[in-house]
Amino acid sequence: MPYCRKCGAKLDDDAQFCRVCGSSVQGATLTHPPPSTGYAMRRRRILPIPVVILIVILAFALFFAALVWAPFVPVNSNVARAATAGLSVRAVNLDFSADVADVNVILRTLPNQLVALNVTASGSVGLLGDASNPVQVTFTNQTEGTALTVTSGVSRTQAWPFSSNLQVTCDVYVDPSVPLSLNIHTSVGQVTMDANREVVFDALTLQSGTGSVELTLGEGTTLKGNIAATATTGSVQFVWTNCAVIGNITANIGSVTGSLNANVTQDRPLSGDVFFDAGTSTGSIDLRMDISGRVGSEITSNTSVGSVSIDVQNFNGNKSPIYSSNFPAEGNFIANLGASTGSIHVAASYHGS
Repeated sequence: MPYCRKCGAKLDDDAQFCRVCGSSVQGATLTHPPPSTGYAMRRRRILPIPVVILIVILAFALFFAALVWAPFVPVNSNVARAATAGLSVRAVNLDFSADVADVNVILRTLPNQLVALNVTASGSVGLLGDASNPVQVTFTNQTEGTALTVTSGVSRTQAWPFSSNLQVTCDVYVDPSVPLSLNIHTSVGQVTMDANREVVFDALTLQSGTGSVELTLGEGTTLKGNIAATATTGSVQFVWTNCAVIGNITANIGSVTGSLNANVTQDRPLSGDVFFDAGTSTGSIDLRMDISGRVGSEITSNTSVGSVSIDVQNFNGNKSPIYSSNFPAEGNFIANLGASTGSIHVAASYHGS
């Protein structure tokens, strides 16, 4: 049987053209397929050598990157620092900052100390990371007159991005036996503090860049200066229960993008006014206030895009401003709530003496 000289397909005896490739077969047929046709087809399937070399190089590079940077070296680290208390110290100033960490501020009686720091890091790092020293901790303190000033910071030592999987927690212990001025900040992470015991704050600031802030001020807390709980991107939770106030103070609760939730309860007299500012650019504000006796309140709410809803008892006014039936009183909460884009909800009640 004849075959096409060009493609090697079988031909009928009387064929004029190849039914596969269409070539003329007159005088160009042979009785066997071209011996080199199969080899040529196989040869066309082989990748060029430069392409093969490039693929090998890329595969090796990916393997090397995964080996060096992928976080698989286990980490379990703990670092502790402390500032010894002097007999002459009558106040503590603390400035603490972290880059990526959860920060817990804990009020506790400390033996022979006023400030202590415990930093734990767990997880993993890449080969280029330092598993034995995954975080860098700075801690300095000095006493000037009767005030102890402590400056501390925590940062990751990992040099390469995406090459670590660390969970860093900073427990900041502060002895509440002397008045405190605290400035606590984390760039990424949560900041929490529960001041539900006898303590005096000359100033208090809790901040998170990306993360949440939770601040609880309970009975026994005395405020002599301004306080703040703010986040750039994240939520803020604020609880106030029967705090004592000396003079007029400002409480700033804010988030650029995030929700604000504040719960204020006060049935003990205030010796001054509390200017309560809660604001967010994009997010919601929820204020719940329960006051009684000689404590009064005025609440103003403003939103550019959103709604204002109120649920009040013994408050006068129509959404904004509203004020307790005894306003102005000896001590007052002057609340200013503002949301550029978001809703505001106020649940306020006043109970007489």
